[in-house]
Amino acid sequence: MAGRRLRIQHRTGYRYASPVVSSFNEVRMTPMDDDGQVLISHELRVEPRAAVLVYTDYWGARVESFDTHEPHDVLEVIATSTVDTAGGLQGVDPELVELVRSFGAGRAVLLRMVMIPAALPGLFSGLRISLTYAVAGAVIGETIGAQRGLGLYLSRSQRAFRYDQVFVGVIVIALLSVALFSLVSVLAHVFCPWQRRSDRST
Repeated sequence: MAGRRLRIQHRTGYRYASPVVSSFNEVRMTPMDDDGQVLISHELRVEPRAAVLVYTDYWGARVESFDTHEPHDVLEVIATSTVDTAGGLQGVDPELVELVRSFGAGRAVLLRMVMIPAALPGLFSGLRISLTYAVAGAVIGETIGAQRGLGLYLSRSQRAFRYDQVFVGVIVIALLSVALFSLVSVLAHVFCPWQRRSDRST
């Protein structure tokens, strides 16, 4: 099966026997970013509110540490994450491959009828992510060594204290990112009609 985008919310908490003045805590509630999945976003909410310090431990796990310095008898932590699971050719259902082969399909038919359709949703998901980073990377690169571009425009505007121009540049970058993201979504809508039917059924 092709990769899918999943939204995961994990809620945990602790009730103290009596109110405490302060507490020192750390949690490991961030999904791993590896070959099997890509972490799109992660948000941690703590009640009572607290500033969160993030670091990576010895095993490569993301640790979120926070101190609460107000009286409370209940500590609640809510972690909300979005991940893209492994798709593409790695996610092709082996039973589907064997079924198509049992009808005498060769490698060319298998590639055209099974492999490529299975890889397309993962490809478009990867494009949505990479295009956003590409825009940010291009702007950062332009601030370093370009003769023209949005990055250089932002850098010069900031040095000249023209914050109105800085905001214009930021808006242009945001609109460009949204436009590219929407373009890929339209292409996915056109080239993956079975994905639309699958999303409606779920």
